[in-house]
Amino acid sequence: MKLGGYPLPEDQLREAGKESNRKSSAFWSQIAENFGFMDGIVARKKSALVFVNWNSDLTDQVRLAASRGSGTSHSAWYEGENDGKVFHVSINASDEEMGEVAVRALDACRPNYA
Repeated sequence: MKLGGYPLPEDQLREAGKESNRKSSAFWSQIAENFGFMDGIVARKKSALVFVNWNSDLTDQVRLAASRGSGTSHSAWYEGENDGKVFHVSINASDEEMGEVAVRALDACRPNYA
């Protein structure tokens, strides 16, 4: 292996890449099957993301901020556009309460496919 090259020999890196692609494909195929998407490609395009933040030294409140899709990525909303898109829940809340807030945050997202 030459200096400045990959940390793994190229043949091992190629094999790891193939295995990673195979596992990724299987994952998205399972998501498509479980949630009724036509195929894994369609499932991959339908994504929403919630930014989660908790400053455990200062508060028991977890902050969940809905994202907006922008092409193949997600970003935060601009100042003034985030009304109704930021949610808070106590870290001590039940799993059910935490889940309800997470679903509300996901519902407030503008996914990539919107």
